[in-house]
Amino acid sequence: MGVYQGEVLEWYPNGQLGRRANYLAGQEAGRQQLWQPDGSLRANYEARDGQQYGLIGSKHCITP
Repeated sequence: MGVYQGEVLEWYPNGQLGRRANYLAGQEAGRQQLWQPDGSLRANYEARDGQQYGLIGSKHCITP
């Protein structure tokens, strides 16, 4: 149907996990994590009701 549903995993060519995301009816829902090619964490946030709560890179995605 062309929309994501459930857990989505993406890897870098070197085999390192690059992204773990969760979707509900094509929209981000729940925990989302992204890593750099060297394995360091780039983003770790939760998506709820169209909002992101947590850290993306070194910046807060909401004002604390």
